[in-house]
Amino acid sequence: RFERLLQDRTILAPIDGIITDVPKQVGEFVASNSPILAKIVDVSKLRATFSIEESELSSVSTGKALRIQLSSGKIVQGLVEYVPPVADAETGWFMISVIIDNQDQSIIGSRCQRLP
Repeated sequence: RFERLLQDRTILAPIDGIITDVPKQVGEFVASNSPILAKIVDVSKLRATFSIEESELSSVSTGKALRIQLSSGKIVQGLVEYVPPVADAETGWFMISVIIDNQDQSIIGSRCQRLP
């Protein structure tokens, strides 16, 4: 009986990740209209975004590998996740997104640049 009560009150996260914020205090009521207990961030894959010119579009496509240099100097590989069909109306540049594998969580946070 005690095990069942404990199981009913055990909170399991829907994803693996790192807890970055706990807005509730121990013993604080959790209402159904405000059920957030913790903020969890999954850093196993990171997304980087780059602006490219139209002349560079032919060398970039969804699923293609790109070399990326982190602010630490480390060079990693990422896969192009998205190439927009049209350029940004204000800049004329195409904002692509690239997914970087970070299973070992070695990249904490970084600025990066795309290498040729």
